[in-house]
Amino acid sequence: MLFINEFFIIAPVLALAFLAYVLATVPPSITENSITSHGINTGGHTFIWEELDDFWFAEKRGFFSLNFDTFLPLQSRLSILINKDDQEKIRQIIARYRPYREIPKTTWVDGAAEYLSNAFHKLTS
Repeated sequence: MLFINEFFIIAPVLALAFLAYVLATVPPSITENSITSHGINTGGHTFIWEELDDFWFAEKRGFFSLNFDTFLPLQSRLSILINKDDQEKIRQIIARYRPYREIPKTTWVDGAAEYLSNAFHKLTS
């Protein structure tokens, strides 16, 4: 694109590549999380049980996460990093309020995100 002077295409591509690089390399911050009878408190926001659908656990690159599908229009999924040792205790508590899913539902967006995540992980490794 540089040779044919397509600068309007180069700029967004570079911006997206930079954003993906930053998201892939910056470690997540430590936040305070809690489970209450009203919902999940994380990052200064409360998700009430009525906003959350089913939940499952996932492991990626040595990190364990608690994941929820949500009924919210702008945030369809909530992921919270957890300690592996707390997984069973968390499952027992949340199962009182929301259904547990062994295998999560996946969409084409999940597949594309996984592909991009693996591609940038290989580039940064």
